[in-house]
Amino acid sequence: MKLILALVAVSACTSSDPSPREVLGPPQQHVAIPEHPNFTLYVSNQSFDIPTIDIEIQIDGQLVITGDFAVEGQHSWFPFLFDLAPGAAHTVEVTANGGATQIVDTALIGDAYDYAIVSFWSADETSVTPHVDYLFLDDEPAFQ
Repeated sequence: MKLILALVAVSACTSSDPSPREVLGPPQQHVAIPEHPNFTLYVSNQSFDIPTIDIEIQIDGQLVITGDFAVEGQHSWFPFLFDLAPGAAHTVEVTANGGATQIVDTALIGDAYDYAIVSFWSADETSVTPHVDYLFLDDEPAFQ
């Protein structure tokens, strides 16, 4: 499988008046887990600055994942299994909310790799604001 990835839109909003965070509960998948999945999406909070972030993910406009993702020791990856139609482009939208931070990030994947990792990060040397990044892989990732 080959990757087609285009960043469609990125929007980061911050507010000086943080409102109470909605509690989503533990990470969960909102669509049936297929018997023969062809795509695994791993989701992780990598921010010690925002130790719990609520994340919602849509694929092709359908809500598929929600939950409060805790950074814990920064080594928590939650796998979610899907059967995506091959040969078609799929839109993945990630919304992360935590205190004064809101990020909406959209990526377009085509006949893509079998695995992807979505990570939420605080501001760091690569970005002055919290952000979401994607890593697409042919082989299942080995986490440490």
